[in-house]
Amino acid sequence: MLLQRFVDTGERPIHYRVLTLFGEPLYAMSIMLKQPRPPLSAPVNHLLAAQIASNAGPRDRIMIAEPEILEFARAMSRALPDVPLQGLDIIREKATGRVFALESNPGGNTWHFSSEIAVKMREEMGDGRNILLNQFNALERAAKVLARQVELYAKQGP
Repeated sequence: MLLQRFVDTGERPIHYRVLTLFGEPLYAMSIMLKQPRPPLSAPVNHLLAAQIASNAGPRDRIMIAEPEILEFARAMSRALPDVPLQGLDIIREKATGRVFALESNPGGNTWHFSSEIAVKMREEMGDGRNILLNQFNALERAAKVLARQVELYAKQGP
């Protein structure tokens, strides 16, 4: 486990999830709590009791195509070059706009187009599967990325 300083993403905590395959984004979304967190000046017991993480509690999901977030996700994926599929979580500091790597999810459970773990998420999104698939034409993009990787592998020889 790594620990980093608190990054204030704003009154309503938010993070970005980008699913990458060999570094190429297949979908990207922002995930923001529906309710604001208490002010950071609130008593400690209020902060400890409050929902301050954007990955739990009722939240809004919005598909995004922010170039800075997508490029940061590509760079993040290169940190684990032997892991083809990564669910990358990114946060942006409200005061500075600076982006930070929150975590990489390289162990599976990230293929949210059809995974059992993401059934509720897709239902909350409405037509979630199609929304995720159609944002960047994920299946066609994945096929092209996989073909490119096979070609690179073949060129390396035995």
